[in-house]
Amino acid sequence: MRQSSAVASQLARYRLLRRIGVGGMAEVFRAELVGAEGVTRELVVKKMHPTLALDPTAVAMFVEEARLAARLQHPNVVQVYEFGKADDVYYIAMELVDGSDLATLLRAA
Repeated sequence: MRQSSAVASQLARYRLLRRIGVGGMAEVFRAELVGAEGVTRELVVKKMHPTLALDPTAVAMFVEEARLAARLQHPNVVQVYEFGKADDVYYIAMELVDGSDLATLLRAA
């Protein structure tokens, strides 16, 4: 997954702060859940590329990923908070785990 930054934007209840990675199917953003009275929670939002939302096979794969990830409960697996669709964009909101990504750890090993 390539890493780079992006300008802050809004997706549903989430403020996308910066892009932390991009792959063939989706972009991953560090984000904030914006609640009532300005209460926020940091998390990660995986946002499907909008052009893929027109492909029923790609949508089915993304939905299945969300379905499977939401069923997993283990201390070593990020928690899925929400799967949704806003403005024809599918997304998965997940727990934020600070630290290095797997690719960086593998290169260091």
